[in-house]
Amino acid sequence: MPMKPNSIQRSSFSPNVFAMIALLAVCILISFLLASQSTYWVIAAIMGTILFTVGFFSPAISLYILIFSMLLSPEFGERDLTGEGFTIRIEDILLIVMGFSWLAKASIEKIGLVAYTQLNKPIALYLLACTFSTAWGVVNDNISSPITGFFFILKYFEYFVVFFITVNFVNSKSQLKKLLWALFITYVIVLILSFSQIPQGERITAPFEGEGGEPNTLGGYLVLMMALTIALASNVKRIFYRATLWLLTVLCFIAILFTLSRATWLALAVMYVFLIIFIKKRNVLIFMLILGAFLSPIILPKAVLFRFYYTFTSETKERGGLQRGMPGYGSPGGSKFDSSTTDRLEAMQMVLRDFPKHPIFGFGVTGHSFIDAQYHRVLIETGLVGLIAFLFLLWSIVRILLDIRKKYMNDPLYNSLSTGTLCAFFGLLAHSIGTNTFIIVRIMEPFWCLMGLNIVILNIEKKTNELSEPVST
Repeated sequence: MPMKPNSIQRSSFSPNVFAMIALLAVCILISFLLASQSTYWVIAAIMGTILFTVGFFSPAISLYILIFSMLLSPEFGERDLTGEGFTIRIEDILLIVMGFSWLAKASIEKIGLVAYTQLNKPIALYLLACTFSTAWGVVNDNISSPITGFFFILKYFEYFVVFFITVNFVNSKSQLKKLLWALFITYVIVLILSFSQIPQGERITAPFEGEGGEPNTLGGYLVLMMALTIALASNVKRIFYRATLWLLTVLCFIAILFTLSRATWLALAVMYVFLIIFIKKRNVLIFMLILGAFLSPIILPKAVLFRFYYTFTSETKERGGLQRGMPGYGSPGGSKFDSSTTDRLEAMQMVLRDFPKHPIFGFGVTGHSFIDAQYHRVLIETGLVGLIAFLFLLWSIVRILLDIRKKYMNDPLYNSLSTGTLCAFFGLLAHSIGTNTFIIVRIMEPFWCLMGLNIVILNIEKKTNELSEPVST
């Protein structure tokens, strides 16, 4: 029986040829780096080669590596307080390399490059708005370093790479469960490392952040995982798993307290309220809330109480004796806030003052001063066009999660995943008031991984329904 033309073409292509060409190119690159570049670049090149190979031949394994590296990747290189120097994380290398291996695999095996999802259009519109605004900012000399703006946009692309890789390579419920296990193993390790920092008397931060780590980052991640933990604990049937998940919830709450991050505390409150709204077995959550309210003055650590009250105190010690009231905020006489809150409020005022200068496309990404408030930053950097695209993306996320939750209400796993992600998302929206939540790597990577898993639910069930439909004769 003669072979089909397509079969002949496939058999004539030898993967060994491609492998030898790629290996030769890599050897030349590494030889050049060894002779002319620093050790960090050599390490990055070698790691990139290994990860590319893994990503090409086994995308599932590279996805597991990515999940563990999101919060646990070590950092190479040095960066001083002025921002000079560079640092490389495994996750940075992995995301870029996985993207290239994904392109290579798609081109060789003739598979779809990007799976269709309801989020494709909102994501594309937002990225397009950021890119165009930045290009406009370069033309208008608002951006002093176009390269910096380019790399920031590239970082935004990285988050969505996580989403699309998850959607492309997870195609069964068993794979979904395994990835959730990987997320929770990482979560437990992060909690252990967080608790190890408490005796030091400092605000706890995410692992491997080096000096001057940002507690807000750890706080946002913990709020995300705590919502998922509570949602699973409310649906799981086995007593052992339920008790373990509630224990993790308590430990996560303690860790959130010791971040001393007020944005995180606000996110926790909002997330918890929405859990009470959406979870069926809400009586336990209501009881825990009432009990916590009564016991909080007794059981809360002094550092937590001090941090809360410190928000509304003067800045005598931090500002060298200078106390600044904030007219327009609080009482008519001008309430006094700590320096961190004052800086954020002043930055927000500055955004509203400068926004009319470039209202349509903004100043471009990195075209304005540093602003640690997501919504104000999107407005000043990308203008009304970018803000509308950003809000459209946020609304699309809420709409999709609500739809998945409603459609699979009776499936404990699907319901837990969609409800937990939805409530966490509302918490992150609150977190964004005082933090650049949606551009923080260690929050957005796990979030977009969870969003990918939610979209995977639709794909799995669609495939299941197609297989179960009777074939017409």
